[in-house]
Amino acid sequence: MTFEIFLNFNDGKCRAATEFYAAVFKSSVENITLFSDAPDNPAYPIEESERGRIMYATVKIADKNIMFMDMASSYPVVMGNNIMPAINVSDHAEIDRLFRELRDGGAVIMAPQKTFFSDYYTMLTDKFGITWQIFVP
Repeated sequence: MTFEIFLNFNDGKCRAATEFYAAVFKSSVENITLFSDAPDNPAYPIEESERGRIMYATVKIADKNIMFMDMASSYPVVMGNNIMPAINVSDHAEIDRLFRELRDGGAVIMAPQKTFFSDYYTMLTDKFGITWQIFVP
């Protein structure tokens, strides 16, 4: 059994999100499949305006492949705290770096600090509406 996570986006924001997360986590965007790459299926037509959107892409974060997708306009996703990635980091400096980069255009829920459950912990929502928890275990 494996555990994977899909981050879904509205309005064609997936490409910008994958590039942003690849830069923050010093990774790369891989396995990009566009909706236009899918075979035509009359039961599920792809609107011309959505053919250039991402059907599937991955970014490796902390040795895990995180999957990304643009949702079709006929099936929008509700952004918010429905998915909350948690990243374990070995040192305070790396948490501080991730915090600085992810908070740009986002909202801080808890600035990096010592808590009863972690030597150093932060929670913030980034500019794409994804809420992250980052901590030293």
